[in-house]
Amino acid sequence: MARRPWRRHGPDARFLTARSWTGPRTIDLHALRSVRTWKEVHRGGATTYLVVTDASGTRLSFTGTEADRLIRRYAVEHARRTLDAQPIRMTRLASADLGIRPLPRLLSGLRSLLALERLVVLVIGPMMISAAIVSR
Repeated sequence: MARRPWRRHGPDARFLTARSWTGPRTIDLHALRSVRTWKEVHRGGATTYLVVTDASGTRLSFTGTEADRLIRRYAVEHARRTLDAQPIRMTRLASADLGIRPLPRLLSGLRSLLALERLVVLVIGPMMISAAIVSR
C-alpha cells in the first residue's frame, strides 16, 4: 500500500517512488504491465484499491482519485503515444473503476453483493462460530 507523499522523478517523470509498509518502492510508469482493482467493504462504506505492477514485478497499490488519474493517463494515453509499448493487462473491473469502460449493470450489482458477502464471511462468520462454541 503506497503511503503519501509520492515522488515522481527521472527522465519524463517516469518513475514513481512511494513509501510502503515494507519500505520505499519505485515503479516505472512507462513499463506498466498490469492494472487491477479490489474493493474492500467496511462499516463506513467501501474502499477501492488500485494495484499496479511494472515490468520488474514491483507492485504498488493506491487509493484515491489522484492515483486513478495518474494510472489512467499512463495506462491509456501513454500506450497510444508509444508505438513499441508492451500491452498493459487491465482487468475489466479496473477499467470500470478508472472510467475507461463501464461494467454491465448485472456485473456491477453482483460485484457489490460479492464484496458485502466477503465481509460477512470474514467478520461475522467467525463471530458466530465462536459464539456457538462458547454457548456449549
